[in-house]
Amino acid sequence: FYRCVFRRLKPRPGAELWIPIMVDMRRHLGEAERCASLTNLSSMVGTQIAYLPDEGFADTLGRVKAIMDENKVGGIGLNAFVKLDLTFRLLGDKSANRILRTKLKNPLICMTNIGVLDADRLALGEARPYDAFMCGSVKYKPYFQLAMSSFAGEITLSVNEYGSAADRESILAFLDEVEAELIPPIRSSV
Repeated sequence: FYRCVFRRLKPRPGAELWIPIMVDMRRHLGEAERCASLTNLSSMVGTQIAYLPDEGFADTLGRVKAIMDENKVGGIGLNAFVKLDLTFRLLGDKSANRILRTKLKNPLICMTNIGVLDADRLALGEARPYDAFMCGSVKYKPYFQLAMSSFAGEITLSVNEYGSAADRESILAFLDEVEAELIPPIRSSV
């Protein structure tokens, strides 16, 4: 994702790009609580790396993985909930809501990992799914989000943008770029 966004934005070498990743916090709930939850309970964790134009895929992946490993050790996504809880406890509902409305900004570019879809939870009686994916939320320009879900060992990437036919073509081209990064072309040994 970083490599494709860097190619689109064409930053100067060394410039840093921050991409937040939405995190589903329901993983911290028990089974009964998870089923009873109507909210999406999402949080966010940020990754930030510098643009290194000559860097290969494996090196970029290694840098992002190192950041994510560090975030996972620290209870990925929990930091936001602790800060929100403290804000409401210290300032009260009225002041905390006013601050959140004015200070909390949606990121222009982000990613969400919806996670692994469970075939047992998607079954309808005896009917079992053979394929499934889940989309991220719909975004409006200038916002852009890449969503990822997986089912039966296959990953599905989606972008849900409200836009024009030209926007659709641009997004499809971007998804083709992402796919090309993930599945490098087969080179002939002739």
